[in-house]
Amino acid sequence: MEQQPTKRNHSIDALRVSAFGLLMLYHLGMGYVSDWGWHIKSAFLTDALHIPMLWSNQWRMSLLFLISGFALAEMMQNKPVGLAIKQRLIVLGLPLLAGIFLWIVPQVYVELAHQGTLQNMGVGEFLIRYWHPLQELPDGYGRLLPTTWTWNHLWFLPYVMSYCALYIFGVAVVGYIKRRFEFRLAHLKAPKPLGIALIFILPCFVYWQIGAWLYQHFPTTHAFYNDWFNHASYYLSFLIGAWLAHSPVLLKQLARYWLPALILASAMFVMVVCLYTRAAFTDWHSHLQGLIWSSNRWLWQLAVIALAMRFVNDSPQWVIFFKPRIFCYYIFHQTWLVLTIYLLSPMRLGAFEAIYVLMITAVSCEVSYQLAVRLGRFGLALGVVNGLRRLGTHIKGSNL
Repeated sequence: MEQQPTKRNHSIDALRVSAFGLLMLYHLGMGYVSDWGWHIKSAFLTDALHIPMLWSNQWRMSLLFLISGFALAEMMQNKPVGLAIKQRLIVLGLPLLAGIFLWIVPQVYVELAHQGTLQNMGVGEFLIRYWHPLQELPDGYGRLLPTTWTWNHLWFLPYVMSYCALYIFGVAVVGYIKRRFEFRLAHLKAPKPLGIALIFILPCFVYWQIGAWLYQHFPTTHAFYNDWFNHASYYLSFLIGAWLAHSPVLLKQLARYWLPALILASAMFVMVVCLYTRAAFTDWHSHLQGLIWSSNRWLWQLAVIALAMRFVNDSPQWVIFFKPRIFCYYIFHQTWLVLTIYLLSPMRLGAFEAIYVLMITAVSCEVSYQLAVRLGRFGLALGVVNGLRRLGTHIKGSNL
């Protein structure tokens, strides 16, 4: 008899869909929020988006890495290590390569055209220069030096791939140590109340220490190399997710603490807003401010996990619909956003422009998904699009 999905899996499915959806809405906002740099900015900019976008600014990507760690740990409980590695390479590696050489390319062209640095360079010449790693293109976009290539929003994929490899290696080492010293590790289990307290408090301090040691020295680049603050922070989230996958009792207990988690997260965000707007706390020591930001980062992750565990009892229709689509949407959405903003901005549509961009991007992402499903076995991008088609089938039965 086929085993029925657990409540835990329904909750993680809902979290995964919601986290990717929040990321895409955040990218939409980046085209319209004032003062925050992005690949392209609309002619219509507003300050009103600062606080709403600040709400998820710190933890939206950390939550995705947490979910990825959970998914890998869960996969490794049911599949051989070799198969887990193969699936991660296919699901993450093929879209990354295709993104770098195919569907990220329009973003680069539009970004440079928007800046006015392409001059009289035609599309054909631009493509030749972009695809040739030793050619030259104008500065002004986040290239992967020394090449002309970039991965833009797909930086998430190589980071996850590296964390998966590191985790699998770590599991092998820990497994060896446990077999060697099992008699010493058999009774190292924390009491349940202590476990709940630790999951509320300990990650806040670890994020804080990561920031204190690395934030100033290694500013965010998303270029993988020398991005140590992000690596340490995101891998911590990844490991927490893997730990939760091995702690179903603790994960279930979190459902009872959704309200305290939400209250603490909300209170911390109020303090973050005060720091951001300099309405208060500006004379506080920098390390104490860092603790506030770090606590906000973790407590919102914890709050949304607890909310999902408490209120997602089965698989809602919106999760069923978006689960096989959402990763494909993530792959394509930013290219459609950039192109649509670039084309609509000269029309001076004001605030309505964002609504049109959202609608056009949503429809374009669905069309991209349908094409990936139907044409995945044919055409130039055989391996790449087929990987997306296989991804849609794969994630119907598991979590990314």
